[in-house]
Amino acid sequence: MTSELEARWNKALARAGEIEAKIAKHRTVAPQPIPMSASQVAALAGNLRAVWTAPTTDARLKKRIVRTLINEVVADLDGGTSEIVLVIHWVGGVHTELCLPKRRRGMGCHNRHGYLPVRNGHQLVHVMAN
Repeated sequence: MTSELEARWNKALARAGEIEAKIAKHRTVAPQPIPMSASQVAALAGNLRAVWTAPTTDARLKKRIVRTLINEVVADLDGGTSEIVLVIHWVGGVHTELCLPKRRRGMGCHNRHGYLPVRNGHQLVHVMAN
């Protein structure tokens, strides 16, 4: 009995070590920013809505755009207003706060106005374009 428990424990420790190594590797591999002048960045920002909504822009490109522009997103729950408060930390140091309605019990992914993540995704794109 103890030998079986010890074998399971050792297997779990080995798996935990593998996961920790993957996390450490992921943290060390940081994407390098592409050097651009301020005028190049401004020109791209002016065309962001057109690029985002173009039928040729696939999900992979949209993810690359988001990863290029956003450093991190911090989420918090506001119990008083039943909202999810997102603070977007943009590359360059600007922060934007975005409040989204918290999904209520029984509400599912849909409400009478449509699918919440998509609607709020459009709100995020609007924030990115400004």
